[in-house]
Amino acid sequence: MVINGYFELNKDTYENLPIKEHLGHKLISVEPDLLIDLLASFPRIMIRSELASVFSEIESLLIEAAYIDSSENKSYLSFLSTSRENLSLDIIDENNESLPIIFYHQNSLYIKNDIVSEINNSKSILDIEYRV
Repeated sequence: MVINGYFELNKDTYENLPIKEHLGHKLISVEPDLLIDLLASFPRIMIRSELASVFSEIESLLIEAAYIDSSENKSYLSFLSTSRENLSLDIIDENNESLPIIFYHQNSLYIKNDIVSEINNSKSILDIEYRV
């Protein structure tokens, strides 16, 4: 479903998301600032807790999460994640201007274009990882 002003994130569309992967954290063996995870049946975004203010409107709806590195030998507990239970909308009015900045509908995560721009322009969110 196309909703004006939002990017629909799922396994079929992630390559078009204008947030570019940057894996500098892997070189020094630390956690990323932002993780876009497409391994589950629905996408999720995880962000380091201290950077979650970019999602201020929905920050209270994010759940605590852990980042486990790809070799599964380190975990970092200071993350917040989108949650389908807290952010799902069953009925969408495409002209509704009161839609949240991020929400789930069916098996996609919708991200407001303003948030995508804010992430791209952030001086704090530097290391971004995709898991597909």
